[in-house]
Amino acid sequence: MEEKAYFEPFSCECRAYGRILEEGLEQYVAQCYGYIKLAPSDFEPLLNDPERLKRHFGYRKRHEGRPFRALVKEFVKADRDLYPPLPNRSRSNVRIWNTVFRNTKDSRQLIRGLKRIQKSGILVRDINGGNVMNGRLIDFSLAWTVPHPILVKEKMENDKIVDIYGGGFSDASQVDSLIDNWNEEHDPGLRIWDRCLPDPDYCADKIRFRRDRLRGKFGTKWRWGRKTCGWYIRPGLYKWKAEDGPGGQTER
Repeated sequence: MEEKAYFEPFSCECRAYGRILEEGLEQYVAQCYGYIKLAPSDFEPLLNDPERLKRHFGYRKRHEGRPFRALVKEFVKADRDLYPPLPNRSRSNVRIWNTVFRNTKDSRQLIRGLKRIQKSGILVRDINGGNVMNGRLIDFSLAWTVPHPILVKEKMENDKIVDIYGGGFSDASQVDSLIDNWNEEHDPGLRIWDRCLPDPDYCADKIRFRRDRLRGKFGTKWRWGRKTCGWYIRPGLYKWKAEDGPGGQTER
C-alpha cells in the first residue's frame, strides 16, 4: 500500500470502519452498509457541473482521473427544532447544535465512543458540528488507523507534536468544544457537564496543572477516571499484529 493511500479520504473511511466492525463499536457511529463506485458513463455527466461536484462531493481538479467512490451509510435523523433558541440568540446556531446532541446521554455516548475508538487504534482528527449527529460519529475521512505511517511509536516518542495528536488530545479537545458550543446556545437547565478533559477554567490556577504543563505532560500523562480525569489513550500503541483476536488486543 502506497503511503499516500493512507491519507486518501475513501481509504481513511474504509480502514476506520473496518476496525470499528472488528471491535464491535457500531453503536457509536453511523452504520456503514458498503460502498458504491460510479462507472465512467455515470460519472461523466457530473463533470459538466464542476461547482456542484466541488460543493456537494468535495471533488476538485487534483481528483481528476480517480474513480468516483463513496461509502453508503445509515441516515441519522436529527431534530433541528428540538429546543428553541435563547432570547437574543441566533435560531440558525441552535438548530445546528440540536443535531449534535439531544441530551446528556448523547454527549456521554460520544465521549465513551471516542475513548473506545481511540483505544482500537483510530485517531479521528476531524470532530466538528457537521461530523457528529445524536452523539454518534458520522465521518472518518481524515482518520488515521493503525497501522499508519504517522502513528509509529518511535516517531511519536521523538516528536512532541505527533505525540500530542497520537495521545488523542486533539480529538478530546474537539469533543469538549462541541459541548462548550452546546452550552452557549442552550438554556442553563440543559447544560452538559461531562467533558473529555479537565475544565481549563477550573484547572488554570492549580499548581499541579501548571507544573505538568511545564514538564510536557499536558494531554499525554493524565489518567482516565473520576478522581483523576484526563486523557491517556494513545492509538499508536494499539497492538494490531497480536494473534489473540481480530485486529489485535488493546491495552485496557
